[in-house]
Amino acid sequence: MGGPLKIDGEEAPETDNFLPCRFEVNDKKYCSAENYFQSMKTTNNHDHEKVRISGPGEEAWEAGSKVTLRPDWDRVKVRIMYEANLNKFSQNEDLR
Repeated sequence: MGGPLKIDGEEAPETDNFLPCRFEVNDKKYCSAENYFQSMKTTNNHDHEKVRISGPGEEAWEAGSKVTLRPDWDRVKVRIMYEANLNKFSQNEDLR
């Protein structure tokens, strides 16, 4: 768990994946980049929904640690985090 980045020596809280924020992907609402990332670890809809409704930070991380990983996770996880942050920033003007 990394927390926010430092940009020009200053902490940038908007870069924290655990930061609560709302965005929508495929008609589903997520409450943080971490929440989306952890939800996407599984292809099982029941597990996906359990993680999705768990919360924005530690709650999502913990829920995501209890799912069956999708078989291609190592190959797609970087793309999934990119998608999480793309949606986070494109749908939350105040965080841009």
